[in-house]
Amino acid sequence: MTTTPPLADIPIRSADDLTRRWTALLNPPVFGARSLWLSWVGTDGCMLPVVVPVDDLPLVPTPPW
Repeated sequence: MTTTPPLADIPIRSADDLTRRWTALLNPPVFGARSLWLSWVGTDGCMLPVVVPVDDLPLVPTPPW
């Protein structure tokens, strides 16, 4: 049996909504390294139930040359 979190059904309509959503998802905010977290928002404003972490990011980008 799979359950859907109630946050998935609440549309994101503003920057404040988005900030509150990430605060709720990343609570408690404990990180041991640099990390980028990606998620997608549908045309209906609802966040898809997928969060992709990208870990071990460098402090500065590596030049392509």
